[in-house]
Amino acid sequence: MKKFKFVCATLLITMLMGVTAMADSIKDVSMNLTYDGKTVAYNAKEVTVLVDGVALTGLDIPAVIIDDRTLVPLRAIFEAMGADVSWDGDSQMITAELNDDTIIMFINNNTGYINGTAFTMDVAPKIINDRTMVPVRAIAEAVGAGVYWDDATRTVSVLSYVIGNEGGTSSTDTSTNNTDTTTTTTTNDSDPQKVTDLSHVDASEIDTEALSNSENEVSVTAVTANGNDSYTIKTSGKIWQYKYATVLGTKVAVDIYGGSLAVSTTNISVNDDPVERIRIAQNAIEPYKIVRVVFDLYDTAGDYSVTKSSDGTSLIVNFGDTTVTTTPDTTQTDNPVIGSDGGTVTQEPSDDIGEEDNLNSITRIRYSDANDCDVVTIYGEEELDYNIFTLSDPYRIVIDIDNSLKDDTSIPDVEDSSYITNIRMSQFTETSTRVVLDVKEGVEFSSYAGTNYVSLQITKSAVTVSESIVNDGKTIRFTKTNGLEASDITYTYDPYSGNTIISLNGDYSGVYGTKTLSYSDDDAEASYISAAKFSTSSGNTTITVTPSLIAEFNIYENGDYIYVDLVDPKTVYDAVVVIDAGHGGTMPGAVVNGFYEKNITLDIAKKVYNQLNSNSIKVYVTRFTDSYVDNYKRAYMANYGADMFISIHCNSIAGDVDIYGTETLYAPHSGEGNGGLTSYTLASVLQKYVTEVCGTYDRGVKNRSDLIVLNRTTVPAALVETGFMTDSSDMALLTSESGRQKFANAIAQAIKEVINTYDYR
Repeated sequence: MKKFKFVCATLLITMLMGVTAMADSIKDVSMNLTYDGKTVAYNAKEVTVLVDGVALTGLDIPAVIIDDRTLVPLRAIFEAMGADVSWDGDSQMITAELNDDTIIMFINNNTGYINGTAFTMDVAPKIINDRTMVPVRAIAEAVGAGVYWDDATRTVSVLSYVIGNEGGTSSTDTSTNNTDTTTTTTTNDSDPQKVTDLSHVDASEIDTEALSNSENEVSVTAVTANGNDSYTIKTSGKIWQYKYATVLGTKVAVDIYGGSLAVSTTNISVNDDPVERIRIAQNAIEPYKIVRVVFDLYDTAGDYSVTKSSDGTSLIVNFGDTTVTTTPDTTQTDNPVIGSDGGTVTQEPSDDIGEEDNLNSITRIRYSDANDCDVVTIYGEEELDYNIFTLSDPYRIVIDIDNSLKDDTSIPDVEDSSYITNIRMSQFTETSTRVVLDVKEGVEFSSYAGTNYVSLQITKSAVTVSESIVNDGKTIRFTKTNGLEASDITYTYDPYSGNTIISLNGDYSGVYGTKTLSYSDDDAEASYISAAKFSTSSGNTTITVTPSLIAEFNIYENGDYIYVDLVDPKTVYDAVVVIDAGHGGTMPGAVVNGFYEKNITLDIAKKVYNQLNSNSIKVYVTRFTDSYVDNYKRAYMANYGADMFISIHCNSIAGDVDIYGTETLYAPHSGEGNGGLTSYTLASVLQKYVTEVCGTYDRGVKNRSDLIVLNRTTVPAALVETGFMTDSSDMALLTSESGRQKFANAIAQAIKEVINTYDYR
């Protein structure tokens, strides 16, 4: 996306000060407005619109506020931005050409398009008093500009610090850590923070929850020169997310998400080749805060890098191809992204698994007993990222701690324990630690976490409750009765409901009745079994288990009880795949000529499921009916036990626009690539197969870190935009049985290649 103008932030401040001085003399606007087939009286204070500090003047109809959004004459706002505008009266389509960007909107349509990507407007463009009026905020944000409202002066300000779609040349970032003087070379295109454009999607799919989290907010306090063409952007705390890009070839822009402006000056003259000046602005407030730092260069941006400091509170911007010493961000992962030549660039992992900078040291395990309860507490240097589950034969409780290093060599003595026979600890993988508690029959556990520890309380309950959900919501426990044995019990997965049906293969209605067990956990990522219902039909008692996440079950006897444990599906199957049919229920997706995206994606997902589900490949689905599924839940379902997550969608664009083809989206994130598979690799294989098998145009693989189903998954994840429902050729495939079968065949073949080719665990 191209920048249309650059104006110093001080100019904007000066203009605002001038407008403030005139606040008391703001004129009243009284007129009749005719739009949407009605005429209404409009009485309000005059609204001033500034574009890069310059007021829009000479308007044939003044700016008006409708539904809390400011609308201005079409040509006035676009021409102030330097755009060429055309109007098609037959289709009521507005087209604006802004350098290489094409913006398309339609009268009374809340969806607009920039370079073929949809964005949503709170208020649609309207014809008011025979003049075409467009919403200022939506237009400005569509091209990445900042928009601000000053209620006291009734002023809308548009500040056009915009990241463009020109990717910089491949560059190298050579850096050293603070404990090692050896120099390592990193290809800049491997940095997932480097982007090439801004994207827009359905707001329900954007992860604004993390962006609006107060824990992720920081103040940008200063930009300082370090010498040797190096600069530091300083903040008040740990930076949660940042993006950067080359703009128009001669500027480098850095966005800090969750950032608030707290610098003493917003316009810094540098005059030290290659940097001419540095400009800082509050680029966005809603739906989340973004501070943008722009480096204006004397010439074309060559080699440069942007890295986070080891403490996460600063960004270091280095210009030039010389070897420099920086403090790298050890929390960033080496995920491949699209390179300038369409290929991937990866980094070799470190052979040293014991670097304390990278892993959370497990420093101590403490044992105590009190009130008929054994307590085991595991301590780390930082907050623990852990998972607790049970295994049988022999019965044991397992605590896996991700991103950790076994640092404690002493194991507490449990000789006097009532319930624990042994504690073991090992470096389970290069980046995870496993603690195993060998326990006696019939014990149960509960757990809670502190700042840098997790504590387990282990007890043995009396045989007084017939049925319950125990072990932090991961286990159904019921008393043995009438000769029932664990070996008699079977279970099946129902993709239509997402439930698992556990069959006791006998009539035990007189014992268990129709009791429904429930378990509540407010944390969606930590919920496992949400409900279990006992019922009997045709002489067979079943337990219908509703898991919050994907699950397999281990059924065994222990003491006086039969236990049904939720277990990681990866312990049962060679490969575990979650297929997500996009939209559903009250989220129809695109609707074109009576066809609904949600129905097309569901049919393709069903066909993929039927092809792949087998004894070696287990396929779970987020929905198998026309039902609503929260986007966060779709992601979280995959995080417990899946090897990969594939979401299926369709594209669309309004108007007579010749855009078509397949594209696959991904988001680099930590937690993926435990073997050799990453989200980028998964997306690339899917893109290859869908375009080749279905014959659709190859629109490429794209980084989309703002999508919930991609950035909230912790396993390799990709979203396939199969084709455009608004293109006749793509639509012919999407609406035909044979065409949808082709898409399903392609996705299934891609998944099989991934499983056969890549080390995904």
